[in-house]
Amino acid sequence: MPQRIFIVLLLLMLPLALFAGGNKEESPEESGQMETRDEASAPADAETAEPAPATGTRLDSTDPERYVATVNGVGILRSDFELAVQRTQQNYAMQGQPISPSDYPLLREQILDQMVSEELLYQDALSQGIEPSAQTTTLQYEQMRSQFATDEEWAEALAANNTDEDDLRFQIERNQVVQEVITDLLSDVGAVEQSEVQAFYDNFPEYFESGEQVAARHILISTEGLSGEEKAEALGRARAIRDELRAGADFRQTAIEKSEGPSGPQGGELGTFGRGQMVAPFEEAAFALEVGAISDVVETQFGYHIIQVTERIDSSRVPLEEVAPSIQQYLAQEKQAEVLEAYVVSLREAASIVENQ
Repeated sequence: MPQRIFIVLLLLMLPLALFAGGNKEESPEESGQMETRDEASAPADAETAEPAPATGTRLDSTDPERYVATVNGVGILRSDFELAVQRTQQNYAMQGQPISPSDYPLLREQILDQMVSEELLYQDALSQGIEPSAQTTTLQYEQMRSQFATDEEWAEALAANNTDEDDLRFQIERNQVVQEVITDLLSDVGAVEQSEVQAFYDNFPEYFESGEQVAARHILISTEGLSGEEKAEALGRARAIRDELRAGADFRQTAIEKSEGPSGPQGGELGTFGRGQMVAPFEEAAFALEVGAISDVVETQFGYHIIQVTERIDSSRVPLEEVAPSIQQYLAQEKQAEVLEAYVVSLREAASIVENQ
């Protein structure tokens, strides 16, 4: 998960990140701290005091553990950070890519970098005098509220995301002005030329190779839940079916009549697949078969299979015209990410950032 990934995510997902927190804090009455969301009150000693933060809540020096970092005096709440870490882990898990414990420290570091970058961009937006649109804020808020049928469901969603209606509106406004900074910054990024698309296609041929594939069908005799004696009987039935097929029986009709797998009603058809898509014993047997040949009985955790390959497709390179739009989109995002990353680096160099992980 290199930092570039998080820069691209910030670039692409910021308009949608409306439940992401954003330096929210209790009211001054509740916390006893100075509220600085709009502007900081002038310090008594203007010559020696630190510059007032651009937004958020000033660091409470008596409780530094409350903040995971400060950016120009603005505290990033530890609770927001931990929620962002939790969501990221859940998102990866939902995509079938759970994050290993050994990667947790790197994940936390990169999420904090992202939150610091967003805070820097927000402060930069305020310094430029960029203001949110009340109409856009109301529209986005109402769109989100309309996704919930009842006030109770809406309240539960807000609570689950560690926010309330006022903080949500603030986050919508915050995202608006940050997005305007990003949009202005990227407005001059040049378009991707066809020569760049061609060069990427030529330089990275491995990205566009479609590996060897086979089209196959099978008959399954299930062994799920069977005893040893029952498995032996199932194996005998599978061998008898194999012999019938090798003697000329119609594979499709036999599969419809005798297969115990979900593909049986479709004549055992599995469609086309490449390596790594089937369990190992099945894959090994399928890719070793000649077209039309009937396999020996193949055992997997699902049972006994008889396989027939109906087509073999050699490895080939996807034509440029089919992948050019995807290459162009990728290269455009890379160009934008590089510009945004360089800008954030310049903001970091000029900022006072203290981490407290």
